[in-house]
Amino acid sequence: GEGMTEEILNSLIKIRDLRVSGRTSTFAYKGQDKDLREIGSELGVGYLVEGSVRKAGDQLRITAQLIDASDGSHLWGDQYDRSMNDVFAIQTEIAEAVAEALRVPLGLGAGEQLVTPTADLDAYDLYLAGRSKMRERGPSLLEAVDLFKAAVARDSTWAPAWAGLAEAEELRIWYGGARPDSLTAREFIALALPESERAAQHALELDPDNASALVALGSVQRNRAEWEAAETTYLRALAADPDNAEAYQQYGDLLLNVGRIAEAIRLLDRAAALDRAPIRFEMLGLGLFVDGRDAEGLEAYELAVSRHPTVAGQRRALNLLARRYVAGGRWEDAKETWKSANRLDPRAPPVLGSDEEIEAYVNGLELADASLIPVAMYDSIGTFGWILLGDLDGAVEERLETAVEQPFGRVIEFRFPAWQALLTDSRIQE
Repeated sequence: GEGMTEEILNSLIKIRDLRVSGRTSTFAYKGQDKDLREIGSELGVGYLVEGSVRKAGDQLRITAQLIDASDGSHLWGDQYDRSMNDVFAIQTEIAEAVAEALRVPLGLGAGEQLVTPTADLDAYDLYLAGRSKMRERGPSLLEAVDLFKAAVARDSTWAPAWAGLAEAEELRIWYGGARPDSLTAREFIALALPESERAAQHALELDPDNASALVALGSVQRNRAEWEAAETTYLRALAADPDNAEAYQQYGDLLLNVGRIAEAIRLLDRAAALDRAPIRFEMLGLGLFVDGRDAEGLEAYELAVSRHPTVAGQRRALNLLARRYVAGGRWEDAKETWKSANRLDPRAPPVLGSDEEIEAYVNGLELADASLIPVAMYDSIGTFGWILLGDLDGAVEERLETAVEQPFGRVIEFRFPAWQALLTDSRIQE
């Protein structure tokens, strides 16, 4: 069901007179009994496609309906009872029916298709499962990589599977739980980036306009600080898919790195408008903080928290929000946010520490007194915490340790206004 959702949306994206939003954020509504007009308002769309998938053996029953989000009325609907062999035809039929109901032309070029099929349906199943795991991020990216590898092993000529593999390999470097325990971050990055690049290039040999492959390739180039090449690749991705939220986000990340802050915020805002997923708001918030717009940045982070569909995601987002409260001197808000994150799942390890440790930690930062912070929590202080404590050497040492572990072109944090004092250090300059 999740895979069909994504694939039908990808088909609709190819219809040039449609603007499609919510490719990631729609999954937050799965299984919710929520008024469709409210969903339409939250996503900022005029129409919704709703449906379900049931599977028995190789038989599918797919329902789909097009709904006017302004009043909840049904504009079109159909049911498809077919075999798995017809899955690509069904996607095409649904996309075409939506276009017809909305009275928009398909706008396809000569030889262009709404759906890029594979001859191997098992490869397609593996691909859909990989896309689902990739949306979860974190440790699930390990499974996503394995699923995409299995898909390309079954059909090595299918570009979408190679593009999915490229994206998953690149995303893995950002999540500690998605790398093998036997490798350091530095060792893993040295392996993962070439793997992502190879998969992206293979996808592009099969389909030169595959936007997902172009986004992955652009991110590999950005991570290597190949700024101009990365920008060219991201622009190619947006030319192929003008509403690709991932392309806007990753391109915005690049522009934050090189200091084109105003442009970056426009791109990150566009990504969040197209796809109101938590990661979009987190990146927009980061850009706003870099620009010194802390109040707006906090709003973006708060939206990210509200949109996480899982407890694990909410806990992670609350941790980020609490750290931004600390940066803004909102000490009590920071304490309560960390405690709230712990209460979400009392069986999980604390996000920061016990309630008593959180109190001591925040009090130490507020009073710039490291002696108040439990020694066991020193690893959690972070660069900004050391700055608050007045220990610039500690801040520099913490940052250098991170730079050694992650030797690729990410310098966004050094653009925070509060971090400017670190830039005079010769080790940081190097």
